[in-house]
Amino acid sequence: MQQLIFEAAWDKTIAPIDRDNITSLFQKTTNENKKNVEIIPISQAINHNEDLLVIVLIHNFSNEDFPLRNVYASYLEADELIAEHDFTFPQVNIQRKTSMPWTFIFPKVSWHRSPSFENSRLQIEKEKKTLQTGKSLQ
Repeated sequence: MQQLIFEAAWDKTIAPIDRDNITSLFQKTTNENKKNVEIIPISQAINHNEDLLVIVLIHNFSNEDFPLRNVYASYLEADELIAEHDFTFPQVNIQRKTSMPWTFIFPKVSWHRSPSFENSRLQIEKEKKTLQTGKSLQ
């Protein structure tokens, strides 16, 4: 059975309303018949450092752990590349049959142009194999 977990730092700092929203999204998007990894968009914003934050819910429906190491992510709007960045989170491992929210932070130097947050999606790849293309983040 799929279970929702929050990474320790998230668990300590997440606002109750945000936890409720993520829990609701988890319940709506979990399907026991799914396989592999699926990325569900939550939100995006620009922080005080002018980094692009893309928050997603990662479902690992597979029977294998999914470590967030050597991940290439791209943020697109209307299929136009807005930002891209290589990520590695050595301590983050999404265990099998587990879902977890995560934030991908694109430094401003990784942007190709400023985001408009319209018709947007996050695409991630691992080992040059596309895992999932998110639906619109609007």
